[in-house]
Amino acid sequence: MPHCFWIGAFTYPTGFTTSLLQRYSRRGGAPSIDKLEFDFIPIGKQVKDITEPAKDGSYITGLYLEGAKWNFEKMCLMEPEVMELTVLMPVIQFKPIQKRVKPPQNVYECPCYYYPIR
Repeated sequence: MPHCFWIGAFTYPTGFTTSLLQRYSRRGGAPSIDKLEFDFIPIGKQVKDITEPAKDGSYITGLYLEGAKWNFEKMCLMEPEVMELTVLMPVIQFKPIQKRVKPPQNVYECPCYYYPIR
């Protein structure tokens, strides 16, 4: 299995993400798939520096930001450079977790589009 998956290679990316939840839910003592959600953890490494697969979930690359830029030092969003329309996101770990009762504070929930036409 690859250490990091390029999300753009999948024809149906939701099938891949569902399989990650399904694989996690089949572990002993894990909650059922309908009680899981993802935690998205930005990783401060380049794809070439990832030498082993994620313990839980998977590392994903190939997501882009429009109208923002990723600050690798502070690990947060920032304003893009002038005339910079799209910026590659860092590697992100899609980590299955049990659904939260309350959403976490100080977290920006950003939509993710599969196709350029939305």
